[in-house]
Amino acid sequence: MRVRSRTSVAADTGCPKQMVYGPCQGVTAEGGCEVDGRSCPFFARGAVPYSALPSAPRQLNPGAERLVGLLAERPVILTEVPSDGPDPARARASSERLSTRVDGIVLGDAPWARVQLPPSLRAGIAAESGLLTVPGLTCRDRNRVALEAELHALDAVHASAVLCLTGDHTALGSRPDAQPVFDLDSTRLAALATRRSSLVAVAERPTREWPHRLDRLRAKVAAGADMVILNHAPAEQAAEFIRSAKQAFPLLVVIASVPVVLSAEGRRRLAAFGGGTLESGNVGAAERAHDHAIGLLSAGADGIDLSAAAGADETRLALDALHDVGGALRAAVVQSAASSLPEHQGR
Repeated sequence: MRVRSRTSVAADTGCPKQMVYGPCQGVTAEGGCEVDGRSCPFFARGAVPYSALPSAPRQLNPGAERLVGLLAERPVILTEVPSDGPDPARARASSERLSTRVDGIVLGDAPWARVQLPPSLRAGIAAESGLLTVPGLTCRDRNRVALEAELHALDAVHASAVLCLTGDHTALGSRPDAQPVFDLDSTRLAALATRRSSLVAVAERPTREWPHRLDRLRAKVAAGADMVILNHAPAEQAAEFIRSAKQAFPLLVVIASVPVVLSAEGRRRLAAFGGGTLESGNVGAAERAHDHAIGLLSAGADGIDLSAAAGADETRLALDALHDVGGALRAAVVQSAASSLPEHQGR
C-alpha cells in the first residue's frame, strides 16, 4: 500500500486534524471547521480521491465470517452500548444484557466519556456474550504504530469489523486537556485495516449540507471499506443517501443509525455531537424508533445501528430501551417474509 506523506500533504492543508482525505463529518453547512470555525480547506473543492494501490484479498476471521453469513440471510440489528467508562464489569454486564436481543454491538467513541477501555478489550468482553463486535478505532488518540498494534489485538479477539474513525478533536468533548494525535485519518486507517482479518467499516454523514458526501464515501471504499455506518439524519435524507450508496457501491454493506431519544438531555447531546441536523419529528422514544428503523430497511439498508440518546444519569434507562427496541426489531426482521422487506443482498 502506498501512503501519502503526512508532512508534505496533511500539514499543508491547514486542517487541525491533519487530514488528507477531508473534510471530516463535523464540518458545518457553511464550511466552517468544528474545532475553531476556520474555513475548512476541503469544503469548497470537493472530496479528495483515494489514489493508493488496493490491498490484496484477505482471509476473514471467524467473527467477520459470522457477520458476512448473517448479512447473506437478513438485515442485522446492532446497538451501541451506553458508555460507562473504563469498567470491565459494567461492560460485561451490558453485553450480557443485550446479547439475547440484538445481533451485535458497536463500540464507539463517547464525547462525554472519552476515557474508555481499549477497543480490543471491549470487543473481547462483548464477544464473550456471543455478540458480533464492531469496535471503533479513532486516529485522535493513537499514532500509526499504536493503531497497528490495536488492529493486531482486534485480530486476536476476532472482531467482526473495525470502525475506522478520524475522531472528534479533543477540543470537543470531556477531555480538552488531552493533546490530539491525528497521525492518520479515517480513510488511511481503513487502508491500513485491510491488512488484518476483520471487515473494514467507516462512517458517513448522509445529510445534504455538503454535496460531495458520496464522493467522500467513494474514497473510503477505494481504500478498502466493506461497510459504512451512517450517522443520524432526518429520515428522508437518510433514505435518499442509502439508495444512492447502494446504487453506487452494490457490494457495500450500509448500516443506518437510529437513535432512541429518551430525554431532553439525550436530544441535546445528540444535537451537539450529531451535527444538529435532526428534525424534531424524525426520531423519538422507543415506540417510534422501531418504525423509523423499518423505514430505513425498506430504503435498502443492510442493517440498523441503534443508539440511546440519554442523559448522564440514565445509563440503565438507555440499556433497557436498547434491549426492548433491539429485541422487537430483530424479531420483526427474523419473522418478516421476503415480500415485506426489500430483497436483502448480503456480501
